[in-house]
Amino acid sequence: MGDVLTLIDKAQETMDAEKAAESAKRMLEAKFTLEDFLVQMREMKKLGPLQDLLAMLPGSQAARTR
Repeated sequence: MGDVLTLIDKAQETMDAEKAAESAKRMLEAKFTLEDFLVQMREMKKLGPLQDLLAMLPGSQAARTR
């Protein structure tokens, strides 16, 4: 089933809300750059391995392989 609530909690603890809001605004204005993408990837990296994040999503193949 996944563990979406844990994923949300982890994201709220780790990620900077102001950076996320600024990135969203830049995307909506079609001003999102590769530098913005790099900042987002660095924020995602703070959450841990991608496989662990995917395992928290419902219906994920990563959750079934564990």
